[in-house]
Amino acid sequence: FMKPAIIPAATNTLIIESTFGRPGYIFPKLTEIIHETNKIISEMYDLGIPVLLMGYPLGKAQLLTDLFSHWDPIYVHDSVHNMNSIYTELGIPLRNLVKYSIAEKKGLLSKTKPWVMITPLIHARSNFVKYIKERYGAITIGFSGWAVKTGYKFMMGLDYTLPLSDHCDFRELVDVVKRCNPE
Repeated sequence: FMKPAIIPAATNTLIIESTFGRPGYIFPKLTEIIHETNKIISEMYDLGIPVLLMGYPLGKAQLLTDLFSHWDPIYVHDSVHNMNSIYTELGIPLRNLVKYSIAEKKGLLSKTKPWVMITPLIHARSNFVKYIKERYGAITIGFSGWAVKTGYKFMMGLDYTLPLSDHCDFRELVDVVKRCNPE
């Protein structure tokens, strides 16, 4: 949802961030992730089950806000709201969503009616996730490049995980190296 980076030419040496610099880390297309997420949310809405969309509060959560704020009602964890506000102040248009603390205080969250909340990506054993799951019966969808590996879902204790990352996957890293054309 933001402009892509400009890839400069490298005259001699290229030093590159390569979190996913192994051939096993190939991410699906963004359209596939969007489709799969909307499918899960839709299925849960039909069952009256709330959904937590979980991503890092800075970067990933803003992408999730941009991609999925068409769902209604949708809320954001207070930490995500704080980061979204900074993005908005800096001219990045994001829908202003009700933050969790206000939604809970006003009784907007329900166990019998579905809703979506964008939250930090944290382990299912955290107090917040345990509370939301116990009180409202919510399911969790975690977004991370590490979700390419099936063990990530179990390591984090989440219901669903989808590989979505701010980092380049292996193919994108190779493409950047080729475009920089270092010696």
